[in-house]
This record gives sequence, structure tokens and C-alpha cells, in this order.
Amino acid sequence: MPLDDTSPKARDVYFRRLAEMKPSERIRLGADLWSAGDSVQRAAIRAQHRQADEGEIVFQLAVRRFGAELAREVTGCPPCRVPSRKAFPLQPDPETAE
Repeated sequence: MPLDDTSPKARDVYFRRLAEMKPSERIRLGADLWSAGDSVQRAAIRAQHRQADEGEIVFQLAVRRFGAELAREVTGCPPCRVPSRKAFPLQPDPETAE
């Protein structure tokens, strides 16, 4: 991963710190970063679709992460109380796409 916006000194400190961490600390750091990203995605969906319940939010997370086809397959949606494709226009509906 290129760190083009990072000074060589800061990059050295970053990699030295990672090397000093225990494997469990690096795993915890990765899990915390994933959790923060998940929270941001959920907040963005809630901001766009205030009427969405938790099932609809999970479906939209799956659409964003894995695409509409896989999201439908793994979540069983629709129907999971998704009012319409117009209410959640993140991905085109393959059944009505031209």
C-alpha cells in the first residue's frame, strides 16, 4: 500500500510501531478499524433512508459490499420489508433493468 502522502519519517514510525505490536494487538486494531467503517456505512444508510429498519439496513450494507445479486441471495431480500427499489436506489433492479 503506497503511503505517498506520508513523510519518510512518519512512515518509519508507523511501520516500527506495527512491528512492535503483538499479533493480538494488530488484530484488535484491524477489528476496530473495520468496526469504525461499518458504523460509518450504517450511519450513511440511515441518513439516506430514515424509514429503514435494521433488516433493510443489513440488506443495503450487503448491496454496497457484495452487490445486489449476492445481497438478495444471502439476506433473503426482497422481501424484507424493503418498500420498493425506488426507496433504495443504490443498485439497479436486474428484473427491471433494460
